[in-house]
Amino acid sequence: MDYNLLLDRLKNNKYKSLNLIYGEETYLLDKALQKLAEKVVTDLPELNFITLRGENLSVEELAGACDTFPMLSEQKLVVIKDFYLLKSSGKSEEEEIKSSKEKNADDFKDIIENQNDAQDTTILVFATFGDIDKRKKLYNLIKKHGDIYHIERVERDDLSKWVKGLFVQSGKTIGSKEIAFFIENSGYFERNTKKTLYDLENEIKKLSSFLGEEKEVKIHHISALAPKSLENDIFKLINACSVKNSGETLRIYNDLLLANEMSFGILGMVSKQVKNILLTKELLGKYKDSKAIAGELKIHEFTVKQCIKYASQLDYDTLMRAFNRCLNAELSIKSGKMNDRLALELLFVNLFD
Repeated sequence: MDYNLLLDRLKNNKYKSLNLIYGEETYLLDKALQKLAEKVVTDLPELNFITLRGENLSVEELAGACDTFPMLSEQKLVVIKDFYLLKSSGKSEEEEIKSSKEKNADDFKDIIENQNDAQDTTILVFATFGDIDKRKKLYNLIKKHGDIYHIERVERDDLSKWVKGLFVQSGKTIGSKEIAFFIENSGYFERNTKKTLYDLENEIKKLSSFLGEEKEVKIHHISALAPKSLENDIFKLINACSVKNSGETLRIYNDLLLANEMSFGILGMVSKQVKNILLTKELLGKYKDSKAIAGELKIHEFTVKQCIKYASQLDYDTLMRAFNRCLNAELSIKSGKMNDRLALELLFVNLFD
């Protein structure tokens, strides 16, 4: 990931005076800026570390920040956060070209190009929390003259090491199974999730505090405090359906409704997971490894492991009937033959009959 590339360049003094750092993982983006500051600003950070908001940044303001010499430090750091000329306005490419703000990118051209001459004094960083528009003139100027770092979400193996490290810092020990359980219950790898490492850090702090004098983190500790995950709840619902526990099935469904989940959303998730179980069952003859199946289906390995469990328990015909029942329930609701709550209660009670 580009975060590690940035750290390596800082360590080996191969960083440039012009940089763009962007991405959804705000925790690592903040850490990247912190590492830059530690490397660049050797004294008087109140004077040599300048942060500017990018919403209405003027050429004069940026030029003034870049042109002054550092005080008692070889270099100074200038960070512009969320600069408007790097953000998407939602317009088409043709509209972007005609945009008056887009024309303003030319006003900043001299500052960007002059950064090559400012290597010994100013390190200029554009930091965008979220995605950027690569069609922007400013993006291409930075790409031509500087370095661009995309701070992506953490991969599973790296996340496991990070989680373990934070627990160790808190004076706790945690095993590999417990780490995997913690990560899956965190919701970090769910599709379209907004969770970041800041959220996981907060959960680790809460869990460490909850343990008190106890040193070893157990699964029941994690379960007691873990935030609710929709995907986990859907598999709990599917499990209750598979063992024909109608009371538990309706309780889980009702809890989801009380948590403001919409019936159509719940139905869609159940349909999707039943389909994933079917596809997993078909692939089990070809692959024996959950990671290989996850790669084939382009879903998370945790989901595949859950699907393997039910693919082993339920035969193909039962799963096909369950999937068709989901489709029929959706049709009944959309056609007005049945209200959504009654349709889903009947579906879940009889899903795997």
